[in-house]
Amino acid sequence: MTPARKKIIITMTYMHIGGAERSLLGLLHAIDYTQYDVDLFLFSHEGEFMDMIPPQVNLLPEISAYRTLVAPLNLRNGKHRFLYLMKKLGILLAAVRYKMMGRPVHEHGIMQYCQRLMLPWLPDISNRHYDLGISFLGFHDVISDKVKADVKLGWYHTDYGSVRPFMRMDGKMWNRLDKIVLVSESAMQSFLRSHPGLAAKACVIENILSPAFIRSQAQTSLPAPAGPEQGISLLTVGRLCEEKAYDRAMDACRILLDSGYRIKWTVLGEGHLESVLRERISKLNLQDHFILAGAAANPYPYFRHCDIYVQPSNVEGKSVSVREAQILGKPVIVTRYPTATSQIEDGIDGIITDMSAEAVAQAAARLIDHPELRRRLSGNCAARDYGNEGEINHIYQMVP
Repeated sequence: MTPARKKIIITMTYMHIGGAERSLLGLLHAIDYTQYDVDLFLFSHEGEFMDMIPPQVNLLPEISAYRTLVAPLNLRNGKHRFLYLMKKLGILLAAVRYKMMGRPVHEHGIMQYCQRLMLPWLPDISNRHYDLGISFLGFHDVISDKVKADVKLGWYHTDYGSVRPFMRMDGKMWNRLDKIVLVSESAMQSFLRSHPGLAAKACVIENILSPAFIRSQAQTSLPAPAGPEQGISLLTVGRLCEEKAYDRAMDACRILLDSGYRIKWTVLGEGHLESVLRERISKLNLQDHFILAGAAANPYPYFRHCDIYVQPSNVEGKSVSVREAQILGKPVIVTRYPTATSQIEDGIDGIITDMSAEAVAQAAARLIDHPELRRRLSGNCAARDYGNEGEINHIYQMVP
């Protein structure tokens, strides 16, 4: 008799374009569906990556109450008016507490309070019992409270030292999980500096990426250029948020232009800072040179056609975009955020530079002025195997 397939449920916010979403797709494409049944629960059935979910995955029906966790405040929605009121109260309480502590407001703390107040009013996700429950991005109490599973794990994708959580509340959430997954060794060490008592639960599973899939997707045609073609093409991919430090990128772009370099810097991504960034682009007169191209369901042709990939971030867990650029053999510049050395061997398969616009501009100018250096970095990337589909075995080992 053939043994029954093990049952896994994965919870996720939505499938908009982002590093965590691309990491989830890598995980879903790596699973052996002859051995595992996988249910995927999205708080909201939206995003450019919806069509990339493998057909073997059972996408559970959307439960409209969960959409309130990730949707903008909408107190006029009669059906979930109470949940939106709880969400507004959570935002206010988090802001007040941050102010009392003399600390700037951070989205992590807001999410903590909203989850705490809204969770009791949310329905169970499924009546099935699972062998493994995975909370892939935030709201980990949902997997603890609203799912029946023998083992429950929560995934954390960024550098914990960069967030400003309310520690007692966060500790209670993490303690309710059986396993805590970090995306790099340095990310795990950052997490354990805040939660040393959770060392037995913490483990590293890197973002699962398939070089064959990425290279095949990169061969599709590139959309019409976003702005005039000119000189050297730089690319950055990521949400338009504070962590990605687009102000630093814009200043570096302005420095390069003022130094006489002919460049076009394209940014793929969407986010709440878009209007602010467009104003700054206009102020710096970068309209023809720093292009916010929006989201792209398939970003890989942009990688293939760029000359240099730049990640100017303040913080990263383990950047999916950096690894994708390396897989496609591109010279990469990253700033010296805490986890940079987990991906880049400085001077070998990329350049790590200081966290200033001047330093980013200098690194870019060095690569522009020395095409042989670009070729060497690209060749080193092409010679390395960045594929890590074997990381899926760590997941299998957690299934009881």
